[in-house]
Amino acid sequence: MGFPTGFLFGTANADHQVEAHDSAREDVWDLWERTQRLTPRGRATDFWNRYEEDIANAAAMGCKLFRFSVAWARMEPECGSFDNEALGHYRRVAGCVRSHGMEVMVTLHHFVWPVWLERDYGGMIGDEFPDLFARYAEKVAEGMGDLVDWWITFNEPSQLTFGYIKPWWQNRYFMPPGLPQGSSVDAEAAAVGKLVPNLFRAHARARRVIRGKREGAKVGVNPLVTGFPTWLQMLMDWGACHRRMSEALFKFTTGKPLVRGRGEVDLVGGELTPQGALRFETKMGWLNWAWRFWGTTSLIANANWWYLGIKGKLAEELCPDEAIGAQDFVGLDYYWGLPTWRLNRFRLLEEAAHGRFIKAPVWARGLFHALRRFHRWFPDQDLLIVENGCPPSAGGISREEYMRLHLREVEQALAKRVPVKAYIWWSITSNREWGHAFDPNTDFGLYFIDLDKDAELKRVATPELGTLARVIAEAGG
Repeated sequence: MGFPTGFLFGTANADHQVEAHDSAREDVWDLWERTQRLTPRGRATDFWNRYEEDIANAAAMGCKLFRFSVAWARMEPECGSFDNEALGHYRRVAGCVRSHGMEVMVTLHHFVWPVWLERDYGGMIGDEFPDLFARYAEKVAEGMGDLVDWWITFNEPSQLTFGYIKPWWQNRYFMPPGLPQGSSVDAEAAAVGKLVPNLFRAHARARRVIRGKREGAKVGVNPLVTGFPTWLQMLMDWGACHRRMSEALFKFTTGKPLVRGRGEVDLVGGELTPQGALRFETKMGWLNWAWRFWGTTSLIANANWWYLGIKGKLAEELCPDEAIGAQDFVGLDYYWGLPTWRLNRFRLLEEAAHGRFIKAPVWARGLFHALRRFHRWFPDQDLLIVENGCPPSAGGISREEYMRLHLREVEQALAKRVPVKAYIWWSITSNREWGHAFDPNTDFGLYFIDLDKDAELKRVATPELGTLARVIAEAGG
């Protein structure tokens, strides 16, 4: 395959999915799994103690990059009280990656945060969240910034909205924190209206302090991208730019705001509240249902609102000025997609949302389209595929074929002079998939671990490990 010199093949994991549960340093997902009666992480893969083995295995297959995440709840078990032993541990993990000749990518927030943050400060929608997150980022950068090549502030920020939006066909929220039972549509819209600008602010401030500690540090984010036909993606992105998030979420309204430019908004049939939220008279019935479906399944989940914000295309109420241009590379996660002729199978994406990844729709060409799109938006920045992967099969396609199909699209993007810098397979081992039962549906690992039955947690190489190793070798890795 045609990959340039210096191309980074890599693999990855995330703290909550691989580190054993620590009752003294629980995160919000530990509570969520318990209260929602989901599968707890338990020992997970015991990566905390066996990181050297997993990192060595990644290096042995030829990887040149290893991604892991820092557990904020371990780093700062109480507000303002940082655990230097935990920081020392993560520094040793980064040092181990470096010692094997691989670059280090660190994620600061991989879907989890400390319980005290949610309990005492309102979590990610609290007023103090951006500065609390920046303080945590600064502490990590002080302790291990000299060993980190790539920083991810927020893993898949678009998915974080589903801790505040409960799709009407569900009886619970997909992830923490969840709003109180009986919360209205307006309450959910208001929460997301706080979340989105807070994420942008927190990212921008974390980037600033990281780069202040380490000149030239590369800081970015990895939004989850679902492959849709170009015409549909353009429509969703246009919608994200031309409607306030609170309206686009759920409502078919008698009036709508038209965003002419940053700060220039005409209100037709609505009023601006003191909090900056838009309140409209809402029509009920099937039009409201259709608009809610469009808002939750397209604009919030699948529009490229993160990068539209970084480009300065969103209203300032959603993306504050301090976040415009605040990135050093373009990261993205890509798993599933639907071409035009398969849009009638949209519900297959819901299968993935429920952890039934074997049924998820595979469309590798969507990755090529995403790479070309983001290169047009940010022509001077490298693109990194931060996550791509599947269980033993998905959508009737084997994992090996899935891997080859997506790598072929990366190769074609490179041939079109798209500066793709890295391809990172998710994940190095089996892991705990966010409260789902462990079975073939949720096993993305290049090394299989029988999490429920093997007390030794033995790592067993899968055939696809050899496939990726051969690709890396052929590429001169």
